[in-house]
Amino acid sequence: MRPLALAAVALSIAFFVAAVGTRVWHYGYYSPWLVDDAFFFVRYGNNFLDTGVFAWNRGEGPIYGNTSQLYQLLVTAVLWLSDRNQVFTVAVSAALGGVAYLAALPASYWVSQPHIEPKLRLLVCALLVVLVAFDGQVFLVLGTGMETSWAMALLALSLLASFHVQNGETGWAALVANAACVALVYAMRPDVALMALAAPAGLALFAPSPQLRRAGWWVCLLAAALIGLLVLLCWLYYGDPLPLAFLAKTAPFSTLPPEERDLTLGTPLEYFLVTMSLHAPEFVLALPALLLFRRLSAVMQGAAIGMLAFTIYHLFFVLPVMGFLGRFFAPIVPVLTLLAVPTIEAILRHSGVVTGLVKMRSAGYLLLAGLALLVAHKTVLTAARVLYFHIPAYASDTSLNTKKTAIEYRAGEFSFFGGRMVEMVMAMGPECSIASTEDGILSAYARLNRIVDYSGLHDRHLVKEGFSAERLLTVSKPDVLALPPRWYKEWSDEIQSHPVFARDYVLETPLGRLAQPIAFRKDSACALRTRQALFGR
Repeated sequence: MRPLALAAVALSIAFFVAAVGTRVWHYGYYSPWLVDDAFFFVRYGNNFLDTGVFAWNRGEGPIYGNTSQLYQLLVTAVLWLSDRNQVFTVAVSAALGGVAYLAALPASYWVSQPHIEPKLRLLVCALLVVLVAFDGQVFLVLGTGMETSWAMALLALSLLASFHVQNGETGWAALVANAACVALVYAMRPDVALMALAAPAGLALFAPSPQLRRAGWWVCLLAAALIGLLVLLCWLYYGDPLPLAFLAKTAPFSTLPPEERDLTLGTPLEYFLVTMSLHAPEFVLALPALLLFRRLSAVMQGAAIGMLAFTIYHLFFVLPVMGFLGRFFAPIVPVLTLLAVPTIEAILRHSGVVTGLVKMRSAGYLLLAGLALLVAHKTVLTAARVLYFHIPAYASDTSLNTKKTAIEYRAGEFSFFGGRMVEMVMAMGPECSIASTEDGILSAYARLNRIVDYSGLHDRHLVKEGFSAERLLTVSKPDVLALPPRWYKEWSDEIQSHPVFARDYVLETPLGRLAQPIAFRKDSACALRTRQALFGR
């Protein structure tokens, strides 16, 4: 590898490690992207370590509430190793996925091009390391604490295994390994398995030789069998074949009001373009490969089709329901980046870089300058954002008393409870039950309390039977009832118009502009104690 490329790789890795390391070191700092749902994994992990069951509430049976069972196992392991440090757990679990992705994507490219001259492969690998290390989307998904970074890493690993088969390794060990990688992607994030499975499907449909086509079909069949086995195991353990979140997140009751969604998001296409603006270089460089689709390898043809299907599914089925969740689109980035590689190779080859800039023509300088500008667009913007906003914010934060309670800072900022969640949980005590739709941070901080989740993510009955104010007020009977946010207006109206609510509960005004109104059960001592602590009456 040329000294300049080696220096670029070293500096890029150093930047990535410093940025991710700073995030982990100051894990108690409130990340603006930290997702409420990340702490669902923590709650299930805590209950498993206490009772041996992945339950939402202690003493209850297992609930298939989280979509990622593999990430659940990882979070549980990190939670145990970190002595139940909850914010540290989600920070480290997501960061490990980012490091794995930094290694997996260049390795996937290296395997995909066995016949390219080594100098060119090394240069492209160096450039891929730079693109990943300065990837704003990677830093975004690392900040969420969710499984997305691991989904990207495992997708790159699955593509590597498919490239290995495409290179002629058609023995059973290679086929089973490829199928196992696809199954791992499913266990990490089921929707991303669509792209992982599309790669061997491309081999089955587009490979030039019958032997490779047979190998592709075998990988698809084995992967389907392994995924079926995972579904069966989850069905036997949880009593449900698919996560409850699949039903809750696609049901009409979780839809944002159309007028609010249109105001904040625009059209699905506009939102997609805004979300993917971090990847303008990859889009520009991938365009020639997409236009010359038939010249792609069989694996990349399949992966490109899978990427298109994944994008359409999220644009027109998930986005209209769930709203602005940019991490949903992040998994297409590994495929998009590998689609940009043929253009990168062509620029480097025809510009004369591989031969030491010998006899470079003016067109070569222009191509190389264009590539440099595209890469600079990404690296400069991401580096500036991390260096000037993220790292100083972590370093200057003064509320990192993480040994005492690593979640206090994030909980204090939680708008749905007006910044009073810590105070509320301390006043309630472990004997008090609370009902809420926004219960990720709440579920981790109030981990000993029974939480009634009436958004349906962790309640099998609600997902299958639908929301019922009657059941919430007469069967669940929470001591403290946080009314839902504005996008559940029908539910809020149904609760407040129910006669039991007027008889048994007293409603207080919200604690802040974005906070939820909170009702307290009149015959509950812990509820009245909590009301006194929060409202002074």
